Amino acid sequence: SRKPFFNGQSPLTKWQWGRGEGGRTGFCLELTVLDLTCKRFKPMKLSLQTAFVILTCLSSIGSAFGQTNSTELTVNATAALLVQTNKPELFLQIRLINNSDHEIVVLTKNLNWGFEKFDGKTWNCTTGYNRPPVTYEGHPIIPSLYELAPVTLQPNEEAFITRLVENDFNQITSLTGDTEILVNYAVSTNWGNRFRVWSGSATSKPFKAHVRKPR
Repeated sequence: SRKPFFNGQSPLTKWQWGRGEGGRTGFCLELTVLDLTCKRFKPMKLSLQTAFVILTCLSSIGSAFGQTNSTELTVNATAALLVQTNKPELFLQIRLINNSDHEIVVLTKNLNWGFEKFDGKTWNCTTGYNRPPVTYEGHPIIPSLYELAPVTLQPNEEAFITRLVENDFNQITSLTGDTEILVNYAVSTNWGNRFRVWSGSATSKPFKAHVRKPR
């Protein structure tokens, strides 16, 4: 019978004291690598510096699957408030700006939305994807990533999210042109890792809606 490649052992085996080029001694990493010509694994000793570079690269690759850093993403928002009508409406336009030096992926459609009760001064709105999945007969229902409209942003690029907030549950009846609005964009680590997108939380600066009256 054929023996498995790894034979129950990790390809990164152990650190050991050894002698390198020029007769210098020090710690080196014994790393098992695949020899494609004979289809077997061979141990290879690497210097401490080389091993550090390899491990750093492996760490960077892993971190790309779940991008988490609140400082990487800036949230800017504007709003238009329709008042003096039986059906007041608030139109939100949210901009997600990549502040980092590398690309990130953000979700932009079919998001979770939450509106806190107006406290008389500030109205808070939260969007993103940070809730546990709903279940059916005990089985979590997982959405398609493409339904969430992922957008890949290079540095200094931005994506838009829009939402028309109608007066459901009397959320916006008391809003005026003097109301401060805060918009929070949040994606949980679990969803970020699953979909390999940015996760974390970023909040806009307080802003006031532009008030419009019905024609």
